[in-house]
Amino acid sequence: LSITTLYGGKEYSKQELSLKKGSDIVVGTPGRTKDFIIRKQLILQQCQIIVLDEVDRMLDMGFQDDVDFIIRNVFSNEKKSQMIVFSATIPFWLKKNLSRYMSKTNSCFINLIEDDKEKTANNVEHLAFKLNNIEKRPEIVLKLFNKYSKDLSSSQAIVFCQTKQECDLLAKSNEMMSISSDILHGNLSQRKREQVLTNFRQGKIRLLITTDVSARGLDIPQVELVILTSPPQDWESYVHRSGRTGRAGKTGTAILIFNHQQIKQLKLVQTKANIQFKNIHPSSLD
Repeated sequence: LSITTLYGGKEYSKQELSLKKGSDIVVGTPGRTKDFIIRKQLILQQCQIIVLDEVDRMLDMGFQDDVDFIIRNVFSNEKKSQMIVFSATIPFWLKKNLSRYMSKTNSCFINLIEDDKEKTANNVEHLAFKLNNIEKRPEIVLKLFNKYSKDLSSSQAIVFCQTKQECDLLAKSNEMMSISSDILHGNLSQRKREQVLTNFRQGKIRLLITTDVSARGLDIPQVELVILTSPPQDWESYVHRSGRTGRAGKTGTAILIFNHQQIKQLKLVQTKANIQFKNIHPSSLD
């Protein structure tokens, strides 16, 4: 099968050349895909299947108009096309939006996670560490990495921060500078992002410090540990972040750092994701 990828940060000419050669499968971001349709360089008359992956994030990030445009172009052809939608979480607002594309009479909903079951992988252990002094965050992150890494010479972990600024500050700390680490967030160029990911996949980077840009679609089976420097804004984000470990049937550990003002957020994650955090005692890190 010939596959073409369409996304920003890359030259149009190379992607255009790939399309001209003919493609069985096109994988693209909404914005760049729409651009090629408008340029009449991506013709969807023969498209039989359209797949929307991570659709909740896609629509939540403001891509609904682009997605609408692409879908209209797919279903304007004479052949009947099939639409497949994937999402790890399906909040009410998403169901409402999806009803615009899929009616009850011609669609089938498949739920692989029952409503009363744990929303995260059952091979991931969930731990919590209370930290009220934010200045000690780099020290604690490094201690947690050393404590819960299975092999100190080769283990890899992902550290999730709430903001790009927090990523930068953490990466510049003496603790993070003492280990092979790097940052990955939206302020980096596409080329730099790809280089960081390549280095991480090859084991050249032990600790990847990132934002939600890495919470979805990142499949690196050797990641044994995920550390969240604070509770996310919503429980679904915790499901996605913790899901970066425990891949391909392997076991993993997710650790959530919180302070006394964030206990309510931690309990919300526990309730909604149907998990139980085990508390880490500070003395265990000494």
